[in-house]
Amino acid sequence: MKVKNLVPDVYLLTVMHYLTCAIIRKDDKVLICQRPPSVTHALKWEFPGRITESHLPTKANLSLKIREELSIDVLVGRPLEMTQQAHKSPAPCRYPVLCTFSSGEVAMLEYVQAIWVPSAELSHFDWTDTDRPIVEEYTRYLENSNPPSRIKEAFLEILIGLIGFTLAHMFFNVYIGLLITLILITITGIYSYYTRKNIRKRIS
Repeated sequence: MKVKNLVPDVYLLTVMHYLTCAIIRKDDKVLICQRPPSVTHALKWEFPGRITESHLPTKANLSLKIREELSIDVLVGRPLEMTQQAHKSPAPCRYPVLCTFSSGEVAMLEYVQAIWVPSAELSHFDWTDTDRPIVEEYTRYLENSNPPSRIKEAFLEILIGLIGFTLAHMFFNVYIGLLITLILITITGIYSYYTRKNIRKRIS
């Protein structure tokens, strides 16, 4: 007699782990740290305050971690968008948190170097594989937080056009005035486009 298989299917439960780090800001600069030569990813750069847990850390835990690593106090703010390392199992979820420098003198307790870097220069460093996507996410955050104002640019284009038309009309005829106005608006629009393009390139 054929025996029915009564063993239930086994489902593997993957526990989510969160890899937290702190993006500490002071003025227009960010604090980045270089790993010691004796550890994995030696001498590569990373954001401090690394905590790997199966739950999201509290602000107090992250603040304490920063104090233990760098001997400074920070104000813990909002997190950036979380991203997942799909190539690892279980896949840790990156959880970068925006922080503001509060007080203290940076001390090298766990790192070789800790330096303040302008946000536009973050991509120039040799980051760990985990931190490189965080740098990209942070630069996207900066770009979205400070977009060039198209309203102001459009107003400037119209204003320059009107000034150009008025001056040209005073010294020439209407048709030349319209032509000069069109040229000025076109030049202003091109300048605005390349200005926005350079801003995006500088922070990415």
